[in-house]
Amino acid sequence: MKRLLVAIALGVGLLQAAFAQNCPCEAGLDNGWCWGKDPGTAKEKWTLFSDAINTKEYDIAVENGEWLLTNLPNLHASLYIKSVQLYTALLNKETDATKKQAYQDKVLALYDKRMYCFGVTKDLLERKGAIFYDYLMPRKGKEKEVYEFYKNLVEKYKDQLSSPVYFQYYLDAVGKAKEAGVQGITEDTFMDAYDNEVMPVIEKKIAAGGDAAASWVKAKDAIDGMVQLYVQVDCEFVKKNLGPKLQETPDDLKLAKKIAAYMSKCVTEPLFLQALQVIFKAEPSAGNAITIGKLLMAQNRIAEGKEMYQKAIELLPADEKSKKADLLIELAKIARKDGKFVEARKLYMDAVSYDPANAKEAYKAIGDMYMSSYQQCQGKNPVENRAVFLAAYDMYEKAGDSKSMAEAKAQFPSMEEIFTLGMQEGTPINVGCWINVSTTIRKRPSSK
Repeated sequence: MKRLLVAIALGVGLLQAAFAQNCPCEAGLDNGWCWGKDPGTAKEKWTLFSDAINTKEYDIAVENGEWLLTNLPNLHASLYIKSVQLYTALLNKETDATKKQAYQDKVLALYDKRMYCFGVTKDLLERKGAIFYDYLMPRKGKEKEVYEFYKNLVEKYKDQLSSPVYFQYYLDAVGKAKEAGVQGITEDTFMDAYDNEVMPVIEKKIAAGGDAAASWVKAKDAIDGMVQLYVQVDCEFVKKNLGPKLQETPDDLKLAKKIAAYMSKCVTEPLFLQALQVIFKAEPSAGNAITIGKLLMAQNRIAEGKEMYQKAIELLPADEKSKKADLLIELAKIARKDGKFVEARKLYMDAVSYDPANAKEAYKAIGDMYMSSYQQCQGKNPVENRAVFLAAYDMYEKAGDSKSMAEAKAQFPSMEEIFTLGMQEGTPINVGCWINVSTTIRKRPSSK
């Protein structure tokens, strides 16, 4: 321990000569130490103080340490280093809340006095900053003081600060000052600190990589969480604050995920769709493809929407047959609406092959397409003209739709038409046009 103290003395003794102007040593320095006008007493007090800390005889340490702090505040920086050690040990042992707070104040005062006598350095401010938040933030009415301390620290040293914790403390202090009603602290203050003071440093540290990058990434996630905690994050907020950032960095996956999460209640906004597309490009998933497809469809961007549905089908695992079938049904409906009946029929049939539970809907839809093609699919004679209804009946029968079956049967060719053309019930007949299937001839129920 004595060798360690000698090393500390040699290290900080040079600084003392440069910074002790606030606490001048009238008797002159002795190897960087200011023993005052009575060196013998001072050295005795120092020895008793140091040894008592090592042996944990804290009453003796306090008595001699306070004499030194009162009579020789410019003794050496080591006095403050060991005094912080002493009062931190007493703080950690104490259970009484009032006494604990008194010890906290004592430790902070020691840092202030040391900086007054020996100069302010980044290292000292960081050491104070490491405890300042925990000591003062729980105390009501201290929000402004905490905010001002960390604001000064961040503004003064910026990316020179060694840990992301100071930026977390700072932004949280802004938020708590806002909530406490500190004059001049608003949501705009918070976002200004976030955008212009905190995030530029965080992103710079992450981009630099190295062993410390992971801690800065973790801090970024925590800081992003504070935005939702202290700011009303609605659609307008996201469009105003995050939209421009995505325009500047359109491949920023984390930003896109943040936007998508924040805009979960305003999915019709173009920015939400843009964010999803960024995410899908980097991390393709069936669920995302489906959501993007639906949003594109809602905007009448049918071709793009269909493409996303197809990608979703490809991305779905082989055992997700039901979901694949549902998407095929949706694509079939789109094709049918566009008058692409051949494509629609294939999609409906594919849906059934994936999941037979879709049979009723699929076969009913195919039957309806057949029924609606009467004018389009005229044959060479009355029986061929009505063959579309025979094919439609077949589909309705597969669907188990008795009502539609009856409607189709009512449009079958009459017995007279069948007989006149030399045809017979039960014989095959080809249905031409786009339908292009084979069925059997049957007569209308009312025909004789």
